[in-house]
Amino acid sequence: RLRFPTSDFEAAGTFPSTLNLANAGLRGYVAGLLARTPELSRLDLRRNRLEGPLLAPPPRLIMLNLSSCGVAGAWPRDATLQVLESLEISRNAFRGRAPMGTWPRLRRYDISRNRFDAPRVSELFESLPPGLAELNASRNPFPAEPLVAPALLARLEILRLSGLGLAGGDVSFGPCAALRILELSNNALDRAPRDLGALNVLRLDFNRLAALPRDLEALAPRLEVLALHGNSITAPLGALTELAD
Repeated sequence: RLRFPTSDFEAAGTFPSTLNLANAGLRGYVAGLLARTPELSRLDLRRNRLEGPLLAPPPRLIMLNLSSCGVAGAWPRDATLQVLESLEISRNAFRGRAPMGTWPRLRRYDISRNRFDAPRVSELFESLPPGLAELNASRNPFPAEPLVAPALLARLEILRLSGLGLAGGDVSFGPCAALRILELSNNALDRAPRDLGALNVLRLDFNRLAALPRDLEALAPRLEVLALHGNSITAPLGALTELAD
């Protein structure tokens, strides 16, 4: 096992404000590191082999990245991260209720590929701050429900909600004028959302669509990626050929 370098900082009587140990081959309990680094503002531990459970992170954190670390258990309910701007904990085994809190500065929120089963996605939208720019909640066992637009997240630029069992789909994303990437793959949508503004990426593959998105012609000038495979669309191929031209 490789030890965390916190003992070196303790001997010197000072701690850094930023600690980047991404892909450093570390093994051990993540709680032990967090408990010994109270002054940290930025911590990147992605792609290490750590173990849970996770205790409350240092309260002054601005950025926390624990992606692909193997951490398990529940997100600590007593985590108070008032200045947090970026939270990335994807590809772990967190379970229970997804991280939620009063985080007015939060801009990036990635909890994808975990085992969170609460709250509903629609409730998650309502709990996050209006200044959020990126949200990825894909591949969690949240309760299945109809797709709703994150109307309160007017500054959202990236939204990834793949593999969540979302149904329906005929909802307006008009309030999300800043949206550039929308990924809704591997759901149960039978209609495409509308009023999609100026998207660059639209992924609706592996749903239950029978028709092309109604906004497709308006989206064409800026659209760089369009994924519709895995559906049962019966529209003439010419409709897509015209867009390609």
